[in-house]
Amino acid sequence: MVVMEIIKVQTGDIILFNRKRFLSKIIRLVSKCVVSHSEILINIWDYPITLGATGSGIRGTDFSKIKTTKNMITLRHKDYINGISYEQEKELATRSCSKLGTRYDFAGLLYYQFVYQL
Repeated sequence: MVVMEIIKVQTGDIILFNRKRFLSKIIRLVSKCVVSHSEILINIWDYPITLGATGSGIRGTDFSKIKTTKNMITLRHKDYINGISYEQEKELATRSCSKLGTRYDFAGLLYYQFVYQL
């Protein structure tokens, strides 16, 4: 039995989405997975932002503008269940933000999907 509860999101949480867009359907079909997209949540000065990959690269989105739906799952690392320290939050946010603007690795995605499907 899976227990679901509403939690306050925090830096380091992984948000999984199941979108209805055409590309999302292709991703789910090829990956044989129920989700098609993931983003990491970080807080910058107590402002929640998610970082995720798009066709144009890694981008940031205001988390408050993301519609929470039944098609969204939040995952939290076991080390952060009881909260995250300021130092951990700062390190994770700094490392994550350093990836903003990085181009998406489509070739790597296709290669690893091919390898994992074997």
